[in-house]
Parts: sequence; structure tokens; C-alpha cells
Amino acid sequence: PAWPRRKDGSNLLAGRAYLEKQLLEQPDTQPRVEALYALSISSAMEHRRGPTRFEARSFLEMMQNRETLTPEQVALLLLIARNFAFEEEVRLLGGLLEQQLREQNALSSLSLSSLGHVYLALSMGMQQPAMADPVLHVMCVRLSESVGLTGWQQLAAFLALIMDDYWQGDFDIGVNY
Repeated sequence: PAWPRRKDGSNLLAGRAYLEKQLLEQPDTQPRVEALYALSISSAMEHRRGPTRFEARSFLEMMQNRETLTPEQVALLLLIARNFAFEEEVRLLGGLLEQQLREQNALSSLSLSSLGHVYLALSMGMQQPAMADPVLHVMCVRLSESVGLTGWQQLAAFLALIMDDYWQGDFDIGVNY
């Protein structure tokens, strides 16, 4: 069933309340970081200057445990820090993500949707945007291997590529198929 759209904005408020509840009650890191990412996008789109109390607390907890996060979670946390304009945290998380990708050779084990998050995090204003090139290459190879298949991961990877190309004003991704 479709959600009824209300003109008073209460659906948006209910959605934010649900995501904030996930930040407080969810014991697992992945749903919490995804909820915080969604909230941070909302914050950036509303041009708020910073996170709410719940968002800030969750962000600080994740920053304290950043060494235990997966590359995808670090990428999402980096995107969250960028949305909240936390420049020092962007720098720290960018370095951690690059280190994880080098040390763990993690690209082969990441799903397409995870690769999309990593690619967005690395390609958006990082000190070493060249780190995004190998991620883009793996995404394109995986996408070409999955032609004819449908699914959320394939869609997420395509959207990541399209969003990055849109932001950079460049629709030539430089990969030969």
C-alpha cells in the first residue's frame, strides 16, 4: 500500500522520528549509520548548520569506534561528516578509508551498493581523488558482468555513478567497456 501524502509535512516528521529512534535503539552499526546518513542528507538539504543532539551523539559514538567500522561504514560516516560540514572529521575519515582500502584489499569483497558509497566518499573533494578510480573500475566491471540482472545493488551502483557525474559535470567516466 502507498503511503498517504500529507500536505502538512507530518510524513517527513514521522520519517525523521523513525530514523532518530533507530539511532537510539538499534544495536547494530549498519542500520544506525544508514539512518544517520539519511538524516544528514535531510540536514544538508534544509541548510541546517549542524546535527541534532541525537545525530551528534550517534556520530560521536561512531567516530570513537571508527577503527572497527567496515570500509562502507567509514565511507558513509565520511559522507555524513561532509553533510554536517565537519572538516576535520572528513579529513580523518578520508585517511582511514584510504588506509582500509590499501591494507585490506577490500574492493573485491564489497557489494555494488557498498562500492557506490565508497566511490562517492572518495570522489567528492578528497585529497587523493585518484583513489576513487580503482573503485570506479571495479564498479564498471561488476556492472558489465551483471547485465540483464535487476536488483537494488545494481541500481545503487548506477545511481552513484550518475550522481558523481552530475556533480562533476562530466558524463565521460573514462572506462572502456
